[in-house]
Amino acid sequence: MERKQRLRTLVHYAGSHFAAQIMGVVTSLARPLLLSPEMFGLFSLFRAVPTWATYFHLGSRSAMRYRVPALMREGKEHEVQRVQGAVFWGSLILNAVAAGVLVGAGLLQEHGIRHAFFYTAILVLLLWYVDFHISCLKGYQRFGLVSAAKYLEAVLGLSGGVLLILYLGINGAFLAMVLPLVGIILLFHRKKLPSVRAGFDLPLFKELVRTGFPILIFDLLLILLRTTDRYVVALFLDPREVGYYGLGAMIMGFLLNIPGVSREVVESELMAGMGNQDQRHALFVDYFLVPLKETAWLMPLIVGPGILLASMVLEHFLPEYQPATVPLQILMVGGYFLALSYPCRGIVVAGGWQRRLAELTVPILLVDLAGASLLARLGYGIRGVAAASCLSFVLVAVVSIGFTLHRNRAFLPDFRAALPALLLPFPLTAILLLGIHRVASGWGALLGPLAGTGLFVALFLPILWWAGRRGFWSGLGRL
Repeated sequence: MERKQRLRTLVHYAGSHFAAQIMGVVTSLARPLLLSPEMFGLFSLFRAVPTWATYFHLGSRSAMRYRVPALMREGKEHEVQRVQGAVFWGSLILNAVAAGVLVGAGLLQEHGIRHAFFYTAILVLLLWYVDFHISCLKGYQRFGLVSAAKYLEAVLGLSGGVLLILYLGINGAFLAMVLPLVGIILLFHRKKLPSVRAGFDLPLFKELVRTGFPILIFDLLLILLRTTDRYVVALFLDPREVGYYGLGAMIMGFLLNIPGVSREVVESELMAGMGNQDQRHALFVDYFLVPLKETAWLMPLIVGPGILLASMVLEHFLPEYQPATVPLQILMVGGYFLALSYPCRGIVVAGGWQRRLAELTVPILLVDLAGASLLARLGYGIRGVAAASCLSFVLVAVVSIGFTLHRNRAFLPDFRAALPALLLPFPLTAILLLGIHRVASGWGALLGPLAGTGLFVALFLPILWWAGRRGFWSGLGRL
């Protein structure tokens, strides 16, 4: 992909993500605004299930996404069809089983929550279809249609979500998740996507699972790190606390989607270029070191304003959820470090080292669960759970970066040269936030956060410009 084309793709794709984020935030804020903390807590618990459902393919779809670009480069269209057919039918069987289990579990529940199981079963099947075709489009690098689907999802989620929740309550909240998926399916039908012509190839599906399962485990562990904490809250604290913490985790999750935008574009290019082993150093720099520095310098523009505005937004727009303020701020700090682990994935998967990295990540999940449970039982509440999650995010970043460097020891001099650029942004951000908080805390509950955010951006942008001039980060120049 040429540099201008890559830039154009990134701009369109980032624009769709940005629109989806903005409208998604509005929709997500409408849920706790229109639902009680107890009902929102229930919704938050079930909302995580469809997220896990995207992994019911057991890694076959992950393997497909990385294998298709290489097969296309070699002109093996028939093999592409075989891979897609195996994944389509194999993942359908697995998702259908999961949906059946949810329906069965729902029939055993009280009438009050039975509907939540049924709606979730429907979501599992719809997500199977949508996610499969999204993965195919990314493998073909057709990010234009992926962007259109994102825009449609955002519009339907906002317009339908607010109205459905307003009139149907928690049932509307679940239906509002179904509506965008139906819209995307209709869009794909209208665009006449290539049909899956190959049948179910069980041996090939098993091979894809063997290849993709370690990729799945690594991604699933990151999802578990971001979602299991709310179940700890549900186990040790009351339902209102689940709603408070669910709101903070949801907002942090939205913010973490932003640094993942460019990764989805460049990872397909990385896999397509892996055939030339003479370019290992260039791949290490372009797909790991440069994105790592960009993440370190750009994340403060997400985390800083988020921390400063959290109290004001919750106090004025969601006053019932004010106890979520400090946990949200703690999670945002951890989100900075978790984002630093994102550039590692492409290099790790390209090298086939994902299984070992997944094994190293399991103890971090156990530390997170143990720490969150202990702090909750000691009386620290959702703040303690958030602190345990923050620590686990830091550990994930350290382990992921350290592992990537261990597997690419020949390029350690490049990393040592970049180390000052990687270590500088976080302390600078912390100093700015602490100073601005002390200055703006006396300006009022509304003016203080707004003026403090403006002051943070006004001070950090010159620092960002200076860092670019010093070569600490490259901005969009590499595109």
